[in-house]
Amino acid sequence: MAKPFFCLKGPSEIILISEIGILGLVLALTTLGNGFVLWVLLRRRKYNAPMHLFMVNLCVADLVVAFFQVLPQLVWDITERFQGPDVLCRSVKYLQIVGMFASSYMIVAMTVDRHNAICCPLQAYKGGAVSCWNTPIMVAWGLALVLSVPQVFIFSRSEVSPRVFECWGNFAEPWGLKAYVTWMTIAVFLLPTFIITVCQVLLVSVHSICVCNPRVAFTILMLLASLNSCTNPWIYTAFSSSVSRELLALLRCRPKLPRRSSMHDHSSDINTSTTKDNQY
Repeated sequence: MAKPFFCLKGPSEIILISEIGILGLVLALTTLGNGFVLWVLLRRRKYNAPMHLFMVNLCVADLVVAFFQVLPQLVWDITERFQGPDVLCRSVKYLQIVGMFASSYMIVAMTVDRHNAICCPLQAYKGGAVSCWNTPIMVAWGLALVLSVPQVFIFSRSEVSPRVFECWGNFAEPWGLKAYVTWMTIAVFLLPTFIITVCQVLLVSVHSICVCNPRVAFTILMLLASLNSCTNPWIYTAFSSSVSRELLALLRCRPKLPRRSSMHDHSSDINTSTTKDNQY
């Protein structure tokens, strides 16, 4: 009598299959979601509000997570061994963390920008027209690129057994791995969460005045670390009425309405430049 499928696979193989399935799902959702929203934003970039610029950069950061973190890990799990030279190993590990930092810090930049716009309205956008790169966005990308540099020195193509190579991290001290995990947890998750929480608390105050295997669980939780990249485009699209309308029009295959006249467009742009929809 044939054994059931779950009896034919060992625990490690079941974990590997689950890992590949989750990574494939995260890759598909992240790529489709961010790609679609980015396409909508770029189509209407002439009319984009300041917040839309943050959404564009957040989509780009999440696509970096998809293509340089999730995809290499998926290929690595399928092939079971890292396939490539030392330069590729260091580059992949560097870009994997760049995407995580950029995605987290871009959300922080958006929160700080909203805080300044609400709590310090006279100073917000005092420079006039919105440039393609404002200070919070540049700081977010700069921190992501700089804080990921240690990856290049930690990871390398190492020989784990005769003629068998892996892209592994090498730590000079026994406590190096714990320090690395602690640093990544603080820098990627806890610190951004703290800054976002502080900004939200300040916004609320202004408004008011006005039983399983630990190893298996750890593996699954680490796989889901990039899951926010799947939901980011939809969350921020839901809070942007103009992008939502454009997205619904595309889904319904509705053609754009003809524009009546340049004089009407100019006056319409002036009249609506300070509306809530233009800000989000």
